[in-house]
Amino acid sequence: MRASRINSGRKLDRPLTAALASAGLAAAASLWLGASGLWAQDENPGVPGQDFRDMLEELQRQPDQEGVEWLSRLIEIQEQLRPKSEFEKTHPGTLREFRPVVERARQSTVRIIIEGRQAALGAIVSPNGYLLTKFSEVAAEFVECHLHDNRRLQARYVRQFDDWDLALLKMEVEDLVPVEWADALPLPLGTFAVAPGRGQDPVSVGVISVLARNLSDKRKGFLGITMGPSDAGVLVTRVLPGSAADKGGLQDGDVIVQVDGREVTAVDELMTTISGFAPQEAVTIDYLRAGEAAQAEVVLGDRESGLESAQVNPDIEDLTSQMGGDVSRRRGGFPMALQHDLILEPSDCGGPLVGLDGKVIGLNIARAGRVQSLAIPSEKLREVLQTVDLSLPIYANMDLGELEAEVEASRLAVDAARDELLKTRDQHRDLRDLLRQARSAQERNAARDGAIEGSGLRY
Repeated sequence: MRASRINSGRKLDRPLTAALASAGLAAAASLWLGASGLWAQDENPGVPGQDFRDMLEELQRQPDQEGVEWLSRLIEIQEQLRPKSEFEKTHPGTLREFRPVVERARQSTVRIIIEGRQAALGAIVSPNGYLLTKFSEVAAEFVECHLHDNRRLQARYVRQFDDWDLALLKMEVEDLVPVEWADALPLPLGTFAVAPGRGQDPVSVGVISVLARNLSDKRKGFLGITMGPSDAGVLVTRVLPGSAADKGGLQDGDVIVQVDGREVTAVDELMTTISGFAPQEAVTIDYLRAGEAAQAEVVLGDRESGLESAQVNPDIEDLTSQMGGDVSRRRGGFPMALQHDLILEPSDCGGPLVGLDGKVIGLNIARAGRVQSLAIPSEKLREVLQTVDLSLPIYANMDLGELEAEVEASRLAVDAARDELLKTRDQHRDLRDLLRQARSAQERNAARDGAIEGSGLRY
């Protein structure tokens, strides 16, 4: 076999190939390798490396159960080793060009620190210290906020907006720069988007790739397949038992070419198309089976019940979204979100997303995949903030239901502590009585022994 090399020049060793083969993650591997353009190269540029081709053939014969960490690590290492061009959006020189765009917005961005590490970013929404961030990454009563001017302030949790995975926090300060909202206009595909951080350079830059849409899992159609790339369309690498695809007659190895008359040529395109339909909605799927054209009528399900009926671990099924890095713990179910291709870490979420005019067009709410991040549009954020009064002190905006629940929990804790105290007091009284009885008995015994000793009696 010819020696293949990763783009960096490092050889892909056979033990790692064998380990990945045992993982049985062919669909995920082929999807990532095909989509990323980071194939190992032989002597001929642009031709997938023989080692990778052999690996994928071996992976196809294995069950999709183990090896997630091996595959993710390989992908992460290969991406890190790939030399970056000065024309790439992640190149430091490229990011420097966007400094003027984020100059104002970075003053409204904070780093949220929990236990010494950055948990998320936050967006300042009022001069008196209110800020929005991603709730699932910062679920704590108090956090530390690092501001652009190097101040470090404590922020307290105020309330949660569960549908949006948002948390409202409050710092005790009066001189902050709040975000400047963009006009509530539809953002066309390809609109430039920039994620400011606390420093001069932005965290990432990219474009809007999917228009704002409802991402509630129960309102998104679910086909029930795992997928990979194909020259003709999208390859079905596995049909989940009991899923909509299974009931509609799709099989492993089919190649989907159209959904309801819309041509699909890539995995992301098929996923976006299917998620645009609602559960129980019927769609027509055109596909190829052994090169022959065929058609199926499929009634879509929803993801949660689909995975449950197939007894599938969602973490394994979501692996294709995780290629190249971690994804957010909560990355779906939002009532409305737009999708962009900025490369973010989960800890970069919670901060503002701005257009080229520097105004905030949204708040980054999740890293959903290797080049898929989600943001809540600015108009929805303003609707959320209209439910509170940012001019009032922190207690005026706290959720009364949450406060009542906390008061009830503290009352129960006090009652339990009181019961424990009474029990301990009873135990103390019993032990004290026992000590008194033992001392009295020993004193009587000592007196008796002394009397016997004085009388000269012996037994």
